[in-house]
Amino acid sequence: MSEPSDWTLLARYLAGECSASEKIQVETWMAADTDNRLLVERMQVIWDTPEPAPVEVNVQQLWLQVADQAGLLEQTRGRRITDRFRASIHTVIDTWRYQPATRLVWRYAVVAVLVISLPLLVANWVGWLPWQSGTQQLITIQMSNAQRSRFVLSDSSSVILDAGSTLRYPEKFARDSRDVFLNGEGFFKVNTDAGRPFTIHASDALIQVLGTKFNVRAWEPDQRVQVAVSEGQVSLRPASSSTVEVVVINEGEGSVMPLDGKPTEPELIAVDEQLGWMHNEAVFRDVPLKEVLYQVERWYDLSFELAVPSVADERVAIYLRNNSVQDILELISSLTDMPFKRIGSVVHLGLPPERTPSGIEED
Repeated sequence: MSEPSDWTLLARYLAGECSASEKIQVETWMAADTDNRLLVERMQVIWDTPEPAPVEVNVQQLWLQVADQAGLLEQTRGRRITDRFRASIHTVIDTWRYQPATRLVWRYAVVAVLVISLPLLVANWVGWLPWQSGTQQLITIQMSNAQRSRFVLSDSSSVILDAGSTLRYPEKFARDSRDVFLNGEGFFKVNTDAGRPFTIHASDALIQVLGTKFNVRAWEPDQRVQVAVSEGQVSLRPASSSTVEVVVINEGEGSVMPLDGKPTEPELIAVDEQLGWMHNEAVFRDVPLKEVLYQVERWYDLSFELAVPSVADERVAIYLRNNSVQDILELISSLTDMPFKRIGSVVHLGLPPERTPSGIEED
């Protein structure tokens, strides 16, 4: 009953003209879904209504009434009606007006109107049309440095974005999926909806969930995606690979996927440390200095210039917790054994410049 031709079978069922096997097929389809049964019951009421006497029909007025009831007029929601839909409506109207209608022909016309208008009416209610799939404009949220905020999506799921992060998402999710695109770091609290999996596209990774709380870290300089699950369960896999390379991450576990690589086997981690960024806390254990500097740049809206670029690859361990800018710079200076000089929002690490640029005061 899913193909357009099946509506002819449904019409024969309503008219009592289908075979025994066809009747079983229709009734099985009705029993499989309450909506299917209700649709047939409504059609039966229309089918059993006596045929009205022929009347003069104002084609334009009838078209406007049908379109308005379906919520498809351009002035109501701004959506355009395809030529095919308009032509279908006019075809049905012309059949009513000009052809001597037998009882069965008139009933077929009613079914045709229902077939065309009901799905579009439902689509209008949920904000989705089949020919618009994949073309919906995405909303882009760009967090500035030193800025952090929480956002609620159309399904009431929420995300907290860290400074410097970018999230792209549709104003309304599709009827069978929920897709967002992340660059940076975000903590997601996803509402359960078994019929619409929630998928995060981050770098070369796909993170998919049904309902859970988890953190995704996907900074471009890191060239990797880190997932930490605080509640529920998520899956992680490369966007360009098959499900063979998927890993399932449970509560209290984490996994890391390098760029163009495979995700690591999930392991127990200190999830609270991964979520510390929401409280201005960060724990770095044996990481390149550039990771620490990148975090400080975003949190405090600074930029670092290194007198010796290779220092960026030296591995360090550091714990940040609500530090002042001065404290952090002094800590980095002691770790690297390099002096620093801050000029406005620029921090020179290493030999300080011989003079301060004109018009800029040192902090």
